Amino acid sequence: MITTTEQSLVGAEECLKIVWPCESSRPCKRTFDNWKADRLIPYVKIGRRIYFDPVEVRHAINKQFRVEVKS
Repeated sequence: MITTTEQSLVGAEECLKIVWPCESSRPCKRTFDNWKADRLIPYVKIGRRIYFDPVEVRHAINKQFRVEVKS
C-alpha cells in the first residue's frame, strides 16, 4: 500500500515496488508496460522517458480492475 500522500514521479520499476510492496504478488514489468500501452494506467512522458505517479496508478488500477460484490 502507498504510504506517502506526496505526489512524485518515478520510473516503472520503482512504481511497481511502491504499488505492490510484496514481491510475490507484484505483476511483471511486461504486464505493467502492456497496461501503459493500452492506456489503463496514467503516465507522463518527458522526452523519451516515461514516469508514473504511484498514487494515480493505484487509483486507475482500483477503478479498472476492482470487482464489486453482488448482493
